Amino acid sequence: ARERPFSETNKDDELSKNGNHRDFRYLASELVPTGVRVIRLNMPGFASSEKPSNFVYTAINMAQFVVAFLHHIGVKKINMAIGTSFGCSIITSLSNLQPDLIQSYTFLSAVGGRPHSGIRPYFFTRLFSYLLNASPMTEAVATSILRYFYHYSGFNIKKLTDNEMVNTLRVCGIADFQFHQQNLQRIGERKIPVLMAYSLNDHLIEKEIFDENSQALRLKCLREMADLSNSQVRQNPSVMYDITTDPCRQIIFNSGGHYIHKHHAKYIGEAILQILDR
Repeated sequence: ARERPFSETNKDDELSKNGNHRDFRYLASELVPTGVRVIRLNMPGFASSEKPSNFVYTAINMAQFVVAFLHHIGVKKINMAIGTSFGCSIITSLSNLQPDLIQSYTFLSAVGGRPHSGIRPYFFTRLFSYLLNASPMTEAVATSILRYFYHYSGFNIKKLTDNEMVNTLRVCGIADFQFHQQNLQRIGERKIPVLMAYSLNDHLIEKEIFDENSQALRLKCLREMADLSNSQVRQNPSVMYDITTDPCRQIIFNSGGHYIHKHHAKYIGEAILQILDR
């Protein structure tokens, strides 16, 4: 039986991670009424939080921030860590930092072991990241260009602060993709339960990245899913594939773009609950 939401003794503590806690409001609305305690975090410099001048946006630094926060509120175990996009590299870093902290993972529209199409050519991403730190003048110029880029990429810039835009680029510019891939492989080797979800029309992360992540976790790639019989594929108009490879599950949506956690929150929420109830 589930305990009441946000109880200190709630057995289903769940950590949601990207840059901004608002990204998980749709999933939280599906999970909290069932008794799941959802902990949504802002990274320093995202939403209304401030970035310490000496804080560097490496995945391991952000994972250390998460660990320190959990220690501060007295949480010693997380039943599931949920990440979307670059937030997935933060929660995979937790597997390296504290291997026994996380009992299961959900990766939504996850980045992979190399720069994805949304940040290529990667040289320019790194250059802009450098310009943000070079001087106030170059930061102002780079921020103006970023606003155009974010709008062109489909983001609702009215809901993003300038700090969130520039700090997201700082995250991208120094990302250690190989470290993230190694952490995925470690999770796969340990056979930790994983839920992966991806949309075929994700305009930032290409299908090859999903396949490489799946292979690192010892799960099926899209080509292998296509070879399955209809009896192994979920019959749902919004879902292309829903594959279980015990103890993991992969869901491929036909649409939803990079925001499947918003457009398919109910479906993903039900899948999360099924893993938590095991």
